[in-house]
Amino acid sequence: MNSKKLLPILLGLAVLTIFGVACAAPTAVSVPVPTAASAASAPTTASASTDNVQLDVWVRFPEVQKLLQELGDKYTETHPNVKIVVSLFAQRALDDKIAVALPAKQGPDIVENDAITMAPYETQGLLSYVPDDLAAYAKEHLLPRAVDNATNEQGKMFNIPLMVGIQGIYVNKDYLEEAGLSGCPATVDELLQWAKKLTKYDDKGAVTRSGFSFRLSGGGYGTAEKFWALAMVPYGTAPWKQVGDKWTNGYDNDGGVSALMMYVDGMNKLKVDSPDIKHDSEGFGLGMSSMFQRESSVIAYLAENAPNINYDTCLMPKGPADWGTAGSAGGLSVIQTSKNQAVAYDWLKFLLSDENQYRLLDQTGWLPVNKDADYSAIYKKIPQYQGFLKALNTPGYNVYFYPKLPVAVDIEGKMADALVPAFVDPSYVDNPTAAKELIHKMAQTTDQILSDADLLAE
Repeated sequence: MNSKKLLPILLGLAVLTIFGVACAAPTAVSVPVPTAASAASAPTTASASTDNVQLDVWVRFPEVQKLLQELGDKYTETHPNVKIVVSLFAQRALDDKIAVALPAKQGPDIVENDAITMAPYETQGLLSYVPDDLAAYAKEHLLPRAVDNATNEQGKMFNIPLMVGIQGIYVNKDYLEEAGLSGCPATVDELLQWAKKLTKYDDKGAVTRSGFSFRLSGGGYGTAEKFWALAMVPYGTAPWKQVGDKWTNGYDNDGGVSALMMYVDGMNKLKVDSPDIKHDSEGFGLGMSSMFQRESSVIAYLAENAPNINYDTCLMPKGPADWGTAGSAGGLSVIQTSKNQAVAYDWLKFLLSDENQYRLLDQTGWLPVNKDADYSAIYKKIPQYQGFLKALNTPGYNVYFYPKLPVAVDIEGKMADALVPAFVDPSYVDNPTAAKELIHKMAQTTDQILSDADLLAE
């Protein structure tokens, strides 16, 4: 794979040695705030303006919306002339809104999104660049890979990293014990074998509890991102491949076909999942799935919505060609047309303090980007984070971040359009020829997107 690896930064995560066995899901934890003597604080030069200001912020996750609104209100306590309004939109809706608003010189002051999603707007001159003092702080104190994703080829930051998302596997420990299993599935083959043992059916053969809940739809490129982490990585392939300073598709090969067949077999041959039952965090929390794949944010969701579920987290399973997962850096971009940029950046500095990065992990479950702080109080109380911490320091386990490819999201969106119907199409079962034809057609679309952006390697 040519996607750059996430450096195994210990970011204060690895100073926490968590080797205890995970048990029932914990309740939310209140974490002690670092003392002034121990905390490495972000710069706090406040705007000198006393004019009344409203900062409008658009975000995509409910847990992040809740936290940022709380931190907006807290900021207002010391800046009474500033009101911060944080509005929530589903990922696809947010993408659609900024695609219309930003080119029209409209929209909010700040957008929360992955840096890779915001990169095309930076190239169009629609985003503000991070002030030098804040950029210097970010480079010194935040995860280098997250900062790199938020920096253009000229070294200018266009996004302030806030959190990191790494894909992992969630397993229901009670269901594992019931099936005579324990621990984590080590390989993709074992994952499917376990899933078959864990699946429950009614008397007509319909799935009533999935053995493994595949990501089948929703979120556009998010579906392809999950496919990349779960199925493409083990078979040594990726959505893209860098060739010099250009790109081509990375999956028009046997690895791409094997990745597709993994989903096809799981859904249609082994029948370990069904589109007719609840999926994702909700399905797992309700006990309707035995295993599924997501980021660490689900830990906070389960603590609030399914506090009694007995679960653990695992590294992604190993494949015949590679072992690892996919990661992304979520952050905040200030829009070029914002009339409140000084205040906006001052608030972003506030969000990066040790205290507020603690709150991020405690309340949302997303891994924080401040690598200097000590988060051990949370990790010791919530051992389920172990599966995600291991991703950062397990030898041979690769975390692949998005490359600096402006059309990466477009590529994954088109991949998802083709993959979603294929996942549940039984005509692909034991039909690698048809699967190869679909993968080739998808790859042609990827290459056309690259060509249209003048990024296709000859």
